[in-house]
Amino acid sequence: MPTTKRIGIDARLMYQTGVGVYIRNLLFFLSQQYIENVEFYIYASVDDTTRFVTLNKEVARCKAFHFCECEVGWHGFAEQTLFLWQLMQDHLDLMHFTYFSWPVFYPGAFVATVHDITPLTYVTGRLSVQHPFWYRIKHQIFQFAFTRLITKAARLIVPTRAVERQIMEYFNITAERITPIYEGLNYEFPRESVSPSLSYPYLLYVGNFYPHKNVESLIEAFTKIEDKGDFRLVLAGPENYFSRHLPPSDRVIVRTDLKSQDLADLYKNAYALVFPSFAEGFGLPVIEAMHFGVPLLLSDIPVFHEIAGDQAVYFDPHSIESLHNLIQSTIHSVSLDRLKPTYLDETKFSFRNMAELTLKIYTDTVR
Repeated sequence: MPTTKRIGIDARLMYQTGVGVYIRNLLFFLSQQYIENVEFYIYASVDDTTRFVTLNKEVARCKAFHFCECEVGWHGFAEQTLFLWQLMQDHLDLMHFTYFSWPVFYPGAFVATVHDITPLTYVTGRLSVQHPFWYRIKHQIFQFAFTRLITKAARLIVPTRAVERQIMEYFNITAERITPIYEGLNYEFPRESVSPSLSYPYLLYVGNFYPHKNVESLIEAFTKIEDKGDFRLVLAGPENYFSRHLPPSDRVIVRTDLKSQDLADLYKNAYALVFPSFAEGFGLPVIEAMHFGVPLLLSDIPVFHEIAGDQAVYFDPHSIESLHNLIQSTIHSVSLDRLKPTYLDETKFSFRNMAELTLKIYTDTVR
């Protein structure tokens, strides 16, 4: 009789932005797979587990899932001790770390998802509100943890080939241990708009307000346009230190912590999505915008070319003038013929496919 394999999944960030979307979709679509001789040990807080299974009854019915109470946070001493001890007590055949914060001396076999290496390649000190000295110490610890994750993982899962190339170049490793798997449209995200458009035309940005997102340059480029007509710039993202310290500007509207339906309505009625990031690992807002057919104005970086191809208009994120000129021509309809509706190829970008391919990595690794 085949031996049942125990596979752990770190779901502690289940309801954090970005990574949380990845975790919830992984679990949701894994629960729909036919899984033989595998038990999943899913580590998450009681509150997160209760919320997730309450909203997803099919997950609660999955007999292969065992939710393990884990109240340990990330980036802390308890992660390196209590969480490590919990994992070792469960005698796992394979562990999946879904984020770069992990017990660095975990001795078992594991795979890891690396969403991007931006914290390594884009270091300004502005990503933290801590004193610069403590930020440097924290960053050195992060570098150690990240490097150990990369070197010790049996397999690395990345969201794009752009991230695969970055890892290969930065860590000087070959592609054999890295598997790019595209993500897709969040199963929780509304598929239709239910509200009418705002009373004015607007360009839309969706995402965090961290420095590498380059939102301040977007605000400056938009503000410099003298004749904006009725246009506004709408910025949608989480409420935090960075959103509260965005520079004030005329006709720039900041919307924080929106419900999914409100965000879907903003997408549907936007004139275009503007995404000025210096660096990204994937770009879920691009996928969401393409679902609604929204035209795209994107940074000229490899990951966006990989996702959007010739559906987008690109600009230099390091040049405010480049962004300013593109927004100005868009508003004044000088290049309106270039702003064609987009479309999302869900045969290529799919969380269901992502879960299926991830399951194959699990079974191949523990075989």
